[in-house]
Amino acid sequence: MLQTLQNLRKRYILLIGVIVGLIAFGAYRFVSYDPEHTHYHANFAVVIDNQKEEFESFSYYEELTGCSIDTAPTAKGRVHMHEPENSVVHVHDEAVTWGHFFENLGYSIGSEHLATADKTFTSDNKSISYILNGKKVIGNPANKEIGDEDRLLVVVGAKDEAEAMDLYDVMVPESAHEHNESSDPGTCSSGESHGLMDRFKGVF
Repeated sequence: MLQTLQNLRKRYILLIGVIVGLIAFGAYRFVSYDPEHTHYHANFAVVIDNQKEEFESFSYYEELTGCSIDTAPTAKGRVHMHEPENSVVHVHDEAVTWGHFFENLGYSIGSEHLATADKTFTSDNKSISYILNGKKVIGNPANKEIGDEDRLLVVVGAKDEAEAMDLYDVMVPESAHEHNESSDPGTCSSGESHGLMDRFKGVF
């Protein structure tokens, strides 16, 4: 009888130890929960015949949405703009290209063409230049991955490469770094706190 009680006591102690361990581990995961989320910014501008595109239509912008760790990424969710910033690209996924971004705007870009929502330009009748971080893009710009704090200028109708280069510093802002350092009201960001439900989900 005494031996049986001792065995039961050992089992209870072991069970309590396991439960305490699981609670401690869960508490640690709850407190330290910090899901990785890609989010950085870039700048761009499109200039056609010396006129900068202002992207005035609401259709160019992604609506502000709440942060959810269960939401599957969509094409526009991966890369977009938020109104009223018409020169800031928000990147929310890995391996996002400039082609993806312009496609979300209803544009098509390539080394020999630029198509907007209502016009198509080709190198047969207009000069088309892409300048990324101060250098002319060689090859198809659509395949270039958007880098953190990149600056891209698209120029249609410049008289020569020198004129296109001169427009680069004038037309493309450098606000991406500022946006990286500030919280984004539209989506998850590194400085954003997460709700209790998100933290509980992160524990399990």
